[in-house]
Amino acid sequence: ATGGRVVSSPTVEGGVVYVGGSDGNVYALDSATGKEKWRFAGSASWSSPAVGGGAIYVADSDVTLYALDAATGKERWRVKDMDGETSPAFAYGVVYRSTNIGRLHAIDADTGDIRWTYSQDYPSFTAPAVANGIAYVGTSNYYVFAIDAATGIQKWFFNTGRWIYCDPVVAEGVVYIGCDDHTLYALDAITGAEKWRFEAADEIRSSPAVVGGVVYFADMAGYVYALR
Repeated sequence: ATGGRVVSSPTVEGGVVYVGGSDGNVYALDSATGKEKWRFAGSASWSSPAVGGGAIYVADSDVTLYALDAATGKERWRVKDMDGETSPAFAYGVVYRSTNIGRLHAIDADTGDIRWTYSQDYPSFTAPAVANGIAYVGTSNYYVFAIDAATGIQKWFFNTGRWIYCDPVVAEGVVYIGCDDHTLYALDAITGAEKWRFEAADEIRSSPAVVGGVVYFADMAGYVYALR
């Protein structure tokens, strides 16, 4: 039991469950027993933690991004004015985070220094997906952007039919992303070319999962889909 609502999706790594709560704490729990290993007191957290490099990275309602030691919960660094509560992603020793004022930041995971910032001028309410040396992010202006993960230079963009509220997922060279136009899109991860699309019964706001060559997602009409 925490001290309030839990909106953050938990992240499990190395036998530990990391999750943020509306009570202002980030928790680390033993995944087998649920026993608390540590907690970090900050502001309310709705973002899902990212784990990498011996640390967890999590944003709070005070628009601050934290790096916490994964073993002890001790703060390593913080970056303020991160604009929103989207979940971060970790790859290549870098923390990637999109914001609700139209920015994608690449932050050095060791120091907290911003390496580069890409501006797409429209809010993003989704966590970026990072693979193939590219960061993929969906935005409210109906676009999916692919940004070079090392330089912050745009590689391609794709225009969907409406707002994007769910996180993109990358698997085997394909980017999967759902949209408020009731459509799940499958895009070539390198070129951005559309491979196929599937129309669901309603808006898609759940992030897809890809397991064993099958894409799973849900829509606002209450349906769960499995696409091969």
